[in-house]
Amino acid sequence: MTLPKNQKIQQAIQQATILCQSGQFTQARDLLCNLHKKKHRSAQSCFILGTIYGQMNEFDRTIQCYQEAIKLDTNQPQVHFALGKACQQLGNLCEAELAFSNALKLQPDAVQTALELAIVLFSQNKLEAANEYFSQVIKADPASTKALFGLGRIYQMQSKLDIARTYFEKAIQIDPKLVSAHYFLGKLLFDLAQLDAAEKQYKKVLKLHPGDVHAFMGLGYLNIVQNRVEDAKSWFEKVLATNKNDLNAIAGLAKVYDQMGELQQAYDLLKPNINKHTNSPDIGIAFANICRHFDSCPQAAEYLEQVLSCTQDDTINARQIHFSLGKIYDRLKEYDKAFLHFDQGNKLKTDIFNSIEEAACIVTLIKTCDWNYFIQSPKSTQNTDRIIFIVGMPRSGTTLTEQILASHPDLFGVGEVGILPGIIKDLPEYLGKGSAYPGNLKNLTTDILNKFSERYLKEINQLNAKSKRVVDKTLANYLYLGLISQMFPNAKIIHCKRDPRDTCLSIYFQNFDDSHYYATRLKNLGEYYKLYEKVMAHWKSLIGIPIYEVQYEELVANQEKISRELIDFVELEWDDRVLEFYKAKRSVITASYDQVRQKMYTKSTARWKNYEKHLEPLIRALDL
Repeated sequence: MTLPKNQKIQQAIQQATILCQSGQFTQARDLLCNLHKKKHRSAQSCFILGTIYGQMNEFDRTIQCYQEAIKLDTNQPQVHFALGKACQQLGNLCEAELAFSNALKLQPDAVQTALELAIVLFSQNKLEAANEYFSQVIKADPASTKALFGLGRIYQMQSKLDIARTYFEKAIQIDPKLVSAHYFLGKLLFDLAQLDAAEKQYKKVLKLHPGDVHAFMGLGYLNIVQNRVEDAKSWFEKVLATNKNDLNAIAGLAKVYDQMGELQQAYDLLKPNINKHTNSPDIGIAFANICRHFDSCPQAAEYLEQVLSCTQDDTINARQIHFSLGKIYDRLKEYDKAFLHFDQGNKLKTDIFNSIEEAACIVTLIKTCDWNYFIQSPKSTQNTDRIIFIVGMPRSGTTLTEQILASHPDLFGVGEVGILPGIIKDLPEYLGKGSAYPGNLKNLTTDILNKFSERYLKEINQLNAKSKRVVDKTLANYLYLGLISQMFPNAKIIHCKRDPRDTCLSIYFQNFDDSHYYATRLKNLGEYYKLYEKVMAHWKSLIGIPIYEVQYEELVANQEKISRELIDFVELEWDDRVLEFYKAKRSVITASYDQVRQKMYTKSTARWKNYEKHLEPLIRALDL
């Protein structure tokens, strides 16, 4: 008795399914292939055969079978979904997107299909569309860690870091072992300059996944920023021990050599990859930082322009590339092209500056720390004269001034350590909850001020306990000079000044982190600068500790005169090494690290004139 065709197909499918379940994939495949040779096939048999090929990792044949199944019956969402997964496995993202979209049309409430479609869209940098489908998944399943993580990555790439952080933290709360969320949260915290928190996340990654090269990379860059260049070097070398061709690690190691002043070693690492025309933002940016030393700026520009054309939807990388290209074109004296890139880089950052709120904070500070406050306020009994504070706007010559001073054998520069801002943050622990700076300054006592000064000195001594003088150039300290005068009555202040147009333009040309929230628009920069001037004028009229002002233009024009005045101000004996500050073997991690390795030059004076036609919003805000 001959079985009907449909019955033969169903019987073969059942037998093939049993064979699959027992791991006999070859027999299952042969059974269905023989059936198909006899032209006994259905959408279901093609689907099952495709699934068998998938188990055997023959994804090309899997796709062929699924496509045939769809021709026989186009209304089966599970077949479209399976086709999408197979295309995704082979990296055929456009085909996968189409397949998942078709599946979702047939079954709109399929959460897993929406999730897979969102992942494929994200992989193609279609961020808005991916956001839509990740959000759809979250509505149906609020505990979907994949969707939460996906939304975190989208907002991170769009530089909406506070929103991104919320999604990463939700994902980690649901699944504390989600390695990828810990890593990208660490990267986000690094971008927010929350370095201790970032380090904790990277170390959680290594605890969950020892040997994770992404965490190694994160710790490498974090150590560069913290001026621990030898530690940074070791982290990048760990990555290269695993893969000697890892472009990100090569770029990181080159950055370390650049930071250490070992420019030839940095060049030797980067140049082969530039010549190979690799498509790496990190390699291009690292090369842009050193290209002028090797007459390679046109080549660096060409390389980065090519990389930029491939990173249009990656906001963070595109922003970094724009700033690097701006610097290259500035060196090449192509000023219009340079400004275009600096402007585009800044416009890729979110404008969060609020001039009204900022002005209100400054008014509160000045009213709180008025003449009566300083007459009546207590002071610490700490009598050390060891601490020197350098304050001023970024790019006003603070790093150069510190480098000059730190070239003296009896003086140590700790850089921007942020110890005092940390104390300000912790004020409520000392003064009671609900009290905020600067209003809580009225609650200070001599005992509390002594605790502050002891804490500060303890942290400074961990960095250097021997030098006769120590310089702290944390720029935000200009807001806290009143408190500094109470903590250290014998301290000294060095205030660095520069033409406001040059200062603000130079800030605008730096890819600063979000702590410089005022720096992304020319108008904001001008308004912030005016408030800074107001605060400094207030302190100079009231505080009792000495302030020496260094005018950048005068310093570069009269190096020895101003250098001698500086050394005299900090009460040290003159040493000729101060005049050769560029030879000092110390790591500098600010944006000025390259400049302070050179002899004194005046080419940055009146630099703003090269860009004057672009600066109308700044000049108007500065009221010049």
